[in-house]
Amino acid sequence: MFSFQELTDKLEKIEARIQQGEGGFPSQKIMAPMARLSAEEHLRSGQIRPRLGAVLALLYPDKDNFYLCMMKRPEYQGVHSGQISFPGGKKEEGDPDLLHTAIREACEEVNIARTDLLLTAPLTQVYIPPSNFLVSPYLALSDHKPEFAADAIEVEAILHLPVEELFEEERIESGNIPTSIGIIKNYPYFNFSIGHVWGATAMITSEIRTLLMR
Repeated sequence: MFSFQELTDKLEKIEARIQQGEGGFPSQKIMAPMARLSAEEHLRSGQIRPRLGAVLALLYPDKDNFYLCMMKRPEYQGVHSGQISFPGGKKEEGDPDLLHTAIREACEEVNIARTDLLLTAPLTQVYIPPSNFLVSPYLALSDHKPEFAADAIEVEAILHLPVEELFEEERIESGNIPTSIGIIKNYPYFNFSIGHVWGATAMITSEIRTLLMR
């Protein structure tokens, strides 16, 4: 699949590659509802004042494979109840920037520490209409498997996605998805071994998939 050096090289170049037209919203849109606009288009409309948030997508080795750390949220009265997501959350007043937000939330939710991160690279922002969040995703790389531990309130389970599943075309499906605004028909999702991934998390995953494939 990948060597550690190949992943390092990819992460070091991701920001420049996105600026050159790789990844970005076109790759996210593959896994988005048909009506979804880019975060830039939403912001340009001037009609929204989103809350800011960030998530951390961590790649790490375990034995002879690489994995992407994800998590399942518990069932609750909210728009993201029970969904598979990346660790993350809203920007707090004391956060100096959104990367800090992503790392702080990842530490709180699944015990990923800043010292676990060898490299971080910003991905393309995603706007989430149901919760009015503008999310800044960060892709990170560790040279070891962190000592994961799930927050008892915010995390039902920590999930470890084998990276090779990102490149299996048969993982991309579509169907009816129940959401906070009702059933969305013909909604694209990833049918991974860890479960169904859809919505903003699938859009971010799709961009990661594009950037790692090339």
